[in-house]
Amino acid sequence: MLSAYSDSSSGSTPLFSTSPASTRMSSLTSSPPKKPDTQPPPYAAANLDDRSAISPVLASRICTSVLDHVLYLNGQIPFPVQGLSSLNLDGKANAKAAKKRDELVTALDLLSSHLPSTFQSLSWALATNPKLLQATSLSSTTAVDVVLVTGPTPTTVRSRCFIRLGDFSISRYGDRQQVPSCTTAAATSTEPAPTQVPSSCAQEQTRSRVAPPNPVSPVEVEENDEEHDPEADASFASFISDMSSALSSTAEEERSEDEGTGDEEDDDDDDDDEDDEEESDASSSIASEDEEEEEETSEEDFDEENADEEGPVVLEDDTAPKHSTPSISVPPPSPAEDEKNIRACVRAVSLALASTFDFGRDDIPINQMNVLLRAPRCFQHPSWLPKQALGRTLDGRVDEFFSGTAVEGRGVRKGPPEEGVLVRCNSSLEGVEGLPEVRSPETTTEDESQQRDDGQHDMIWWQWSAGVIRGFGDI
Repeated sequence: MLSAYSDSSSGSTPLFSTSPASTRMSSLTSSPPKKPDTQPPPYAAANLDDRSAISPVLASRICTSVLDHVLYLNGQIPFPVQGLSSLNLDGKANAKAAKKRDELVTALDLLSSHLPSTFQSLSWALATNPKLLQATSLSSTTAVDVVLVTGPTPTTVRSRCFIRLGDFSISRYGDRQQVPSCTTAAATSTEPAPTQVPSSCAQEQTRSRVAPPNPVSPVEVEENDEEHDPEADASFASFISDMSSALSSTAEEERSEDEGTGDEEDDDDDDDDEDDEEESDASSSIASEDEEEEEETSEEDFDEENADEEGPVVLEDDTAPKHSTPSISVPPPSPAEDEKNIRACVRAVSLALASTFDFGRDDIPINQMNVLLRAPRCFQHPSWLPKQALGRTLDGRVDEFFSGTAVEGRGVRKGPPEEGVLVRCNSSLEGVEGLPEVRSPETTTEDESQQRDDGQHDMIWWQWSAGVIRGFGDI
C-alpha cells in the first residue's frame, strides 16, 4: 500500500504536499463575504429642518397624509384620496362603488376634523405628568406613536404602519404657544434692555385729552361770539361809570326836593344801587377771567417746554419697576405663512414615503383601517376608546421597529408586513427614542403606592371609534 507520507526517521520529504490545499480551504471557510456596515432603516425618515417642534395641527396633517398614502400604496383604493371625489361614478353598474367611495370620503373627512383636537388634548394630557415635564424640561417635546392597522380588528392584522412624531410639542392647558429659540437673536440674549419711562408731565399729557390751542371759557363764548376787543371793554366800563354817577346825582336832587316821600324814593334808590353793583361786578368778572386765562396758557406753555427739555427718563435695572420690565415677544406668523410652512412639512413627509422603495404592497386584500394612538390614561376625547389590551403586543414592537434591533429589512420577521414613518425636527437628530423613562429609582414605597393608585399617567392605546375607514376595489 502506497503511503502518502514516508517514514519520518528516514528524513525524506512526503510524496504529496497538502499545505497549499489546506490553506485555501481554511481561507474559504474562515472569511465569509462581509455585509455592508450601514443598512437603510426599515422606515421612511423625514427631517423638518425649519421647525423646532411639531404642533398639534401639524401632527394631524402629517397623520392624515400618511393615512392617504397607506390606503393607496397598499392597494386599498384604486386612486389617491385627492382624486376620489372627482370620479364620475354614474349609472347602476357603479352605484355600489359610488356608495363605498362616499362612505370612505366621509370617514376620512371626519377623522381629519377630529385629529387637531385629538393631538391638542394629548398635549395637555402629557403636560399633566410632572415627571415627564421634568425629563423633557429643556425641550418640552416628546415622542408620540400612531399605528395604522389594516385588518378587520386591531388584533387581526393584515399590515401595519407605525408613525412616530419625534418632537411633539407639550403645553399646559391655557398656555400660549412658545416662540422657538431659533426665531430671533433678541430672544436668546441674556442682557436685559433698559426701560424707558416717560416723565410725569408726559404721562399726564398722554392720559389727558389734547387741549385746544386757544382755550376759551364758556362764559366768554356765550357772551362774545366775535373776537375779543380790549378797547370795547374799556368804553363799556366808562359808560357804566357815567351812568352810575348820573343816576346818583339825580337821586340826590330828588331826595332834597321831596323829603316827605322818602320811603318810596329810598326803595327806588336801593334798586338803582343794586343794578349799579351788578353791572360793576360783571365788568370785574370779565377782567378777572381774562387774567386767569392768560396765567393758564403761560403755565401750559411752561410745562410743555420743560417736558421737551427733560425727555424720557431711563431707569437702571435695579430701580426699574416690575410692571415696566419689557417682555420680548415675537409676533406669531400669519395664517398664510403658517399654512405655507405646514404644506412644506407635509410635502417633505410625502416625498420620504414615495422615495422609500420597500414601502407599500399590492397583495393585501381590501380591509378596514384601524387608527390607534398611544396616550396616557388621563387622555380624554369623545372619539377615542381605550384599548389597554393592545399594549402587550404593540408597546415593545413599536420600540423594536424604530430602534432597528429586531428588524433588519423587509421579510426578515415572520408576520404581517410592516412599514414605518419617522418624523423629526432639527432639535433631535437621533430622534428614534420613544417616551423618556420617567420612573425614578429612588422612589419610596409610599410614592409607588400612590402611583399605582392614581395610574392616570400610564401610557395605553386608544382606538378611533367615530367612523369606519374601509377601502374599495377596482371600478
